[in-house]
Amino acid sequence: MRESDVDALVRGVWAAATGEASWVAALDPVAAHFGARMAVVQRFDLANQRVLAIESGGAPDLEDGVLQYLRRFHLQDRRKTSLLEGRLVPHGGWYHDHEHLDEQFVASDPFYQHFLPAYGCRFVSGRTHAPAPDQACLFALELPPDRGPLNADERAELDRLGSHLDDALRTYERLRRARAQVLAGHQLLHTFAQPMWLVDTDRVVHDANAAAGVVIFQNTGFL
Repeated sequence: MRESDVDALVRGVWAAATGEASWVAALDPVAAHFGARMAVVQRFDLANQRVLAIESGGAPDLEDGVLQYLRRFHLQDRRKTSLLEGRLVPHGGWYHDHEHLDEQFVASDPFYQHFLPAYGCRFVSGRTHAPAPDQACLFALELPPDRGPLNADERAELDRLGSHLDDALRTYERLRRARAQVLAGHQLLHTFAQPMWLVDTDRVVHDANAAAGVVIFQNTGFL
């Protein structure tokens, strides 16, 4: 195992989860490390499997592929359905498509015959994550045909990265929802005509509306 390289990938994932870096900056090195065309994190609504967001890193020429996937082809992706439903591997386990889909299936499946070849992809290694009770995440490496499936050492590296990704995605989702609540509080604050302040438990003022600003100026003698 390339310990120092995997350590760097883990640091990148945590930097993205805590807002210190973008997911692109975190996933680009992951794709390069494993020789993948793309490293992808997709978030889904568990109620209807609707795609909530997709983050990717890797080959820059795949931006159109991501767009086409969201527009149409994700509905034909049997790999995604199998992972979300937990039919072939348990949630949190690794799915390597060549172990479940034989060449006869690949030769007759539109997704494998039309979409993946158009963007230089063939094999996938992925797993599910559960960052929130109402949400699922899929992390996947899209591998080119000439590169082939991951070997045993690469799988060990990917498993180590995946365990950190579990915690990182949970942290990311908690922070994302907390930020949304804070923004909603700030917006509500500024709708009131009377003086209002946003104060935390340590009595630190984080925001004040226009009326509160007038009160402060009056009490300090500037008005």
